[in-house]
Amino acid sequence: MTSSGFDTARRGDRALSMLEIQQLAHRFARAHDSRDLDEMPRLFVAAEEPLRFPSFNAINVLAVLPEYFNVAGPTVLFVANHVIDFIDDDNASGDVYCLAKLDIDGTWVEQAILYRDVYRRDEGSWRFVSRCHLLWYGIELPERPFAQPKTQWPVEATGRGSLPEDFASWRAFYRIAGPPTGYYGQPDIASIEG
Repeated sequence: MTSSGFDTARRGDRALSMLEIQQLAHRFARAHDSRDLDEMPRLFVAAEEPLRFPSFNAINVLAVLPEYFNVAGPTVLFVANHVIDFIDDDNASGDVYCLAKLDIDGTWVEQAILYRDVYRRDEGSWRFVSRCHLLWYGIELPERPFAQPKTQWPVEATGRGSLPEDFASWRAFYRIAGPPTGYYGQPDIASIEG
């Protein structure tokens, strides 16, 4: 292989690696918000010892998150800026900006978070080695989005929707039997057509 062919292949691998690493942050947010404790450890490489907060790894995730989820209501993690620096072909670090909306014991909280991440390619897939949760701020908000009545979507744009109860993993974590409760109110079809 020529050096230019090697460079092209390496650049292609870096581009694909970057996309896979970015997906880790998004998959972490979805697993967090849906309470998917089966998916969460698959995002991390195996670890032998837990890390000290504010850092966490695969061991911390399984030890701490279930307890946290028992006091947290619905959460929404918005992943934003993501800067990735490659150390070598199989190791990288990165900073992920995240805006979190959290229901903690009935209090609606907004947090601006910076996750300082360490990544490793493990068995062909990129995973977190560790994440460090650094807080820009946290503020209590006056709104209580999950205390609203059901939305009448598409007639009305406000109200409570069907998430997070539509996530099977959410219902499993909280031992909610049966199908989702369907938080969409049913609009009056005559008013839409008329």
